[in-house]
Amino acid sequence: MQQSTFQSYFERLAFYVLLSIIFILPLPLGSNRPWAWSIFEGLVAVTTIICLWSIPTKHLISRLKKHTLIVVPFVLVQIYVAIQLIDIGGIRISADPVQTQISLLKGLSYCLFICNMTWLLCSPKRIKQFVLCIITTVFLQALYAVYLQFSGLDFTPIFGYEIYDRANGSFVYHNHLANYLLIGGSLAIGLLIAQLKRKSEGKQSIKRVLIAAMEAIMSSKWLIRISIITMVVALILTRSRMGNSAFFISLLTTSMLALFLMKKPPPMLKWLIVSLVVVDVAIVGAMFGIDKVKERIDATSFEGETRDDVVTMSIPLVKEVWLTGSGAGSFYTVFPKYHTNTIHLHYDHAHNEYLQFVIEYGIVATALLGLAVLYSFYKALFALRTRSDPMSQGLAFAAVMGIIAMLIHISVDFPLQAPATTVNFIALIVLGNLSSIKVERRKRLITAR
Repeated sequence: MQQSTFQSYFERLAFYVLLSIIFILPLPLGSNRPWAWSIFEGLVAVTTIICLWSIPTKHLISRLKKHTLIVVPFVLVQIYVAIQLIDIGGIRISADPVQTQISLLKGLSYCLFICNMTWLLCSPKRIKQFVLCIITTVFLQALYAVYLQFSGLDFTPIFGYEIYDRANGSFVYHNHLANYLLIGGSLAIGLLIAQLKRKSEGKQSIKRVLIAAMEAIMSSKWLIRISIITMVVALILTRSRMGNSAFFISLLTTSMLALFLMKKPPPMLKWLIVSLVVVDVAIVGAMFGIDKVKERIDATSFEGETRDDVVTMSIPLVKEVWLTGSGAGSFYTVFPKYHTNTIHLHYDHAHNEYLQFVIEYGIVATALLGLAVLYSFYKALFALRTRSDPMSQGLAFAAVMGIIAMLIHISVDFPLQAPATTVNFIALIVLGNLSSIKVERRKRLITAR
C-alpha cells in the first residue's frame, strides 16, 4: 500500500516535469541552441526514468499500444538515422556525422516525449491540464512578443537580440514564433469549442440566440477568448505571410469540416466561428496591421523571392540522395555543392520541410513520419464524426486545424528545426490520436507493483 502511494506520487511528479518541459521550451530562443535543447533532452530523460519506475509495466505497455501507429514510425526513423552513422569500410550514408548524431539525440528525445505523453495523459483531467499548459505558455509568449513590439526597446531584455519590425518573442526567427502561435491558437480554439453548451433548448428566438452567442464569445470563456485574440495579434505582428495565411485557411477549412462531420455540433459553433473571423480578423487585424501582412503578400514575386531558388537548386540533390538521404541534419553541409551565384543570401535550411526531410532522411523515412501525421489527422476526423464527448471534439478540432496549418506552413519554411515548435506539433499529433480514444477517469492504484 505504501509503495503504491509512493509510486503514485512520483508519477504525478513526472507529469509536472512534462508540463515544465512545455513551459520552458520556448524561453531560451525556442530551444534552438545546443545548450537549450540539451536541457530539453535531460528533462525528457528524467521524466522517462520516473515513468518507468513509478508506472506498472502492464500500464506502460497498454497505454503505449493505443498509440502504436504514432510511436512506431518515429522509432523506426531513429533506427534509420543510427544506420546513417554506421561506418562500413570508411563509407557511411551521413555526409555530416556530427550533425546526424545531434539529430539522433533530438529524435530519440522526441520519441521519449511521445512515450511520456502516452503514459502520463491517462485521464480527462490530465489531458485538460496538459492542453491548458500549452495554451498558457503560448499566450505568455504572444504577450511577450506584443510587449516587445510596442515597448520602444532596441534589444530584447534577456538575450540582447535586436528588435525589428516583426515580432519574434523569445524566438530568434519570426516565422518560428508564427508557427508556435499556430499550434497554440488551434488548441485554444479547440478548448473553447469543448466548453460550448451541447444541448439546445428547442426553438429559440433571435434574442435568445444572440444572448447565448454573447455568453459563449465574451463571458464564461473570456480568458480563452483573450488568449486567442492575443495570439492573433502576435501572429499578425510577425508579418509572416504563410503563417497568417495558414492560420485562417486552416480555421475556415476545419470549421466547415466540423459543421459537416459532427452529428450534433454545438448550437453556438457557427456563431463562434463567425466571431473568430469577424472579431479576430476584421477588427483586431485592422487595429494591429493585418494590412501590412497583406502588403507583403501582394508584394511577393518570384523575381524578388530567393527561397524558391533554393528549392530549384536542391532538386538535383534530391535526385541523388532520394532513397538513403544525405544524413539527418546535413543539409547545411551538402547544399553548398549545388549552390549557384544567382542568390547571395546564406541558407542553412531548405525553407521547405518536405524537401529537406527527403534530402536528409530519404523518401522512406520521410514517408514514415508522414504516416504518423496523417494517421493522427484521420483519427481526429474520425473523432469529429463519432465522438460526442466535448473534450474529444475540441481536441479533434484542434488537431485537424493544427495539422492543416502546419502542412501549409512547412511548404515554405523550416519550423520543425526548432525544438519548441516541433514538440508542440508532436504533442498535437498525440492529442489528435487521443481524441478518438475513450479515456476513463483515473482510479487510484492500491496494489503494489
